Amino acid sequence: MSFETQPLHLRHETRELLERLRHAAAPLAVYGAEPAEAEAVVRAITDPMFEGAALPATRILQFGWYVRELTRLLRTRTGGALVFQLEYLLRRWAAYGMEANSLQFVLAEVVTGLEQSQPAATPAGGGS
Repeated sequence: MSFETQPLHLRHETRELLERLRHAAAPLAVYGAEPAEAEAVVRAITDPMFEGAALPATRILQFGWYVRELTRLLRTRTGGALVFQLEYLLRRWAAYGMEANSLQFVLAEVVTGLEQSQPAATPAGGGS
């Protein structure tokens, strides 16, 4: 399949996000969660984006499948393995005809939403 070898132009923000995930000290909030629980958390972030969007029903279904696969990766992978799989996911869904910038936007919104929902990490050696 040609999409496996074709580079995908990643926006600067997406490259920064992937590097942040590659070197994250802790996994995202859905890591290790049950599939239904993780999907509910991620859908709470993505559903408002798609509600009222002037998109055909088939495109919204495609985004739903993309989000489901994205959720699976976020709950089962961390670090470099996660980043590798996310880059592959973006290339594959772009090859399916999805717009690359939209895919990257959804990825960024999900990761940012999950990062904001996590409790703040306590600095090493820091205590009251």
